[in-house]
Amino acid sequence: MKLLLVLLAVCAAVALTACGSDTSAETRSEEAADLGPKPAIPKGPKAEKLIVEDLVEGSGVAAEEGDQLAVHYVAGIYETGKEIESAWVEGNPLGFTLGSGAWLKGWEEGMPGMKVGGRRVLIIPTTPAERPPGSKLGDTLVYVVDLVEVVRPKGKS
Repeated sequence: MKLLLVLLAVCAAVALTACGSDTSAETRSEEAADLGPKPAIPKGPKAEKLIVEDLVEGSGVAAEEGDQLAVHYVAGIYETGKEIESAWVEGNPLGFTLGSGAWLKGWEEGMPGMKVGGRRVLIIPTTPAERPPGSKLGDTLVYVVDLVEVVRPKGKS
């Protein structure tokens, strides 16, 4: 129970810092999700287009454009199963605003509709403009993402 309270406090701090506003101006998801330890990178054939697959559906608030999301993720090369990046620090999820254009196009297109408590796989072909360190042009990227929390801006229902 103590760990859950710490996780909730950290999620709130991350979301508030990223949003630059207070909780009275937002609608917060009532759930905080933790699906367990960091998953392994799945392996598969080269992909030519974005593939989105829910491993765990989730039962909380669904992510929408403009929402502040808190996520854990691990990234790798789909063809080899090699991990190249991770933001899977217990109690310290990554925060970003969906639809801000600050993340990979595959995330912007693949995250809407994901529910808090869910685990989703995003399989994304690389482009010259969107190629993280550790990958090369032509690699297919794979991200395993857990949606921990959604913070919805005030006035958005």
